[in-house]
Amino acid sequence: MADGARHCTGAVRPGDPAFKKLARRLTEKNLRPIFFVPDQGAEGGDMSAFQALANRVSGAVKSVPQNATSPDPYKEALHDVADQLSKEYVLRVRLPGSVKSPRVQVHVQRDHRWQQFAQLPAGEILALGLNPDTSDDCPEAFLVTTAGGAHMTEDCGAKWQAYPPPPGVTPATDAVVGEQTFVVGRDGTVHIWNSNIDEWEQLETAPSGVRRVAAFPGGHLWLVTREASAEHTLHYRAPEADEFVVVSTGQRLKHPPIILGPDDQDWCMLLDYQRQWCGPIDAQKKIATRRVQGLGHQALKSRVAVSPLPGRPGGFLLSAANKTLYRTIDGGSRWQEVLRGTPTAPVPVVWSERKPTPIGCTAMMGAPQCSNDLGRTWRPFGQVYGKAHASYPIGDHRKMFMASQSSYFQLRGLVNRDIPSSEVYFKTGRHEPASSINRFLRQIARAMEEDEEISLRVEGHADRRGDHKANQILSERRANAIRDFIASEGIDPDRIEAVGHGEDRPLRSGALARNRRVELLMTRPLREEAWVKIDECGRQVTTP
Repeated sequence: MADGARHCTGAVRPGDPAFKKLARRLTEKNLRPIFFVPDQGAEGGDMSAFQALANRVSGAVKSVPQNATSPDPYKEALHDVADQLSKEYVLRVRLPGSVKSPRVQVHVQRDHRWQQFAQLPAGEILALGLNPDTSDDCPEAFLVTTAGGAHMTEDCGAKWQAYPPPPGVTPATDAVVGEQTFVVGRDGTVHIWNSNIDEWEQLETAPSGVRRVAAFPGGHLWLVTREASAEHTLHYRAPEADEFVVVSTGQRLKHPPIILGPDDQDWCMLLDYQRQWCGPIDAQKKIATRRVQGLGHQALKSRVAVSPLPGRPGGFLLSAANKTLYRTIDGGSRWQEVLRGTPTAPVPVVWSERKPTPIGCTAMMGAPQCSNDLGRTWRPFGQVYGKAHASYPIGDHRKMFMASQSSYFQLRGLVNRDIPSSEVYFKTGRHEPASSINRFLRQIARAMEEDEEISLRVEGHADRRGDHKANQILSERRANAIRDFIASEGIDPDRIEAVGHGEDRPLRSGALARNRRVELLMTRPLREEAWVKIDECGRQVTTP
């Protein structure tokens, strides 16, 4: 064990430049080492030196015997580590994909939970986003609903300031939140949010009858209008320009075209699920359309959301009206279905510029799904408590939030998840825990006292016997009893959430005593981390 520690760390002496350099690199990469150190010390550093390094980088030290004749002490130490890591992290194993990449890849990420901490204004969500120039702790959030109004919060959703919509903008039919925020009303007018005076202003130069709006970085703005003939017309306004120009594709547009974005000097758009047009704004000649493959015939029937792939020119994700997410890397000619189950009211994929690769998250029914390989594969990111409503993630490199139904959630990293041992299970029909749990709960309270960022969620459960409604009430009382005890140890009750799940989430099917339980989940704010690949020393492997 000591040899392995020396192989990965070298000499460990507090105060040495090498010690400081190692601690700094581990902190920068969000790596938490666990050292197995002989109880008699090790060459190049003793137990206290390893403990000092572990404390510096939120790691841990496990004492093991020096040259023990039995492997049992080493097995026990490894089992303790595995048990702790299983409570904090998710491991994903990728089998060899080809002859060129024959190695099994292990990817590690901290487990996450979505914690509800505020309520949302009423109304179906049209668009939402964060202001990246505001507080790290509570970035300013901006929300536009079908009710047409804007809602802004500067205190993590504790209070939402409402800005009523202008006349004729209820209900709103389309909206964009970004560098500039726009909303389209049912009367076809376009309004822009003026952040200097916190009011909506009508975009006077916009044409009438607007159905869709698409805004791009740098000030590029597209509008789609519907004419009396039921056909659609494209209007474009360049950065710094005042007036819109009509852009002709040479095609009859029965459906609102979907603007994908610029491709070199051209703009590309989907005319329908089978045709694409790419060309310059001031084209003087007819430009041939391209054939589109891979989109379902219902994909563009109503409002959709387009998101560019970071660092991948010609790459886009399309949240379609048929509850499907599509991906393209060739500018929009060929699309691949990558995810099903997105909401019927699509919102753009949120990209968080995390190292070593960006993480993109998309709205889903239930927990948001996220990707760390530029949209090729998707998986649930964090667990959502409660019923599976449509979830809309928003975030940046610092934090991730989610709007779902009438609730506002924050993504938090799981620090620990404990299910107390069998001696503290509850008696049938009772919510008072056995006194033997008190020592364990005091340990939880001390950990929360030492780290004020930690919050606790207490989940109560019941076995299957009895009335369903009575079991729900019983599970809530069990959770409240645990919360009240920890609060009596001097912990702010606002840091403790207590919920009951009744008999709906059994730990073991058919069991009784095992399901009369509480689960305690400790979380802290999201840190800048992503799926990482590790080698035998716990070092992050850089993907070429």
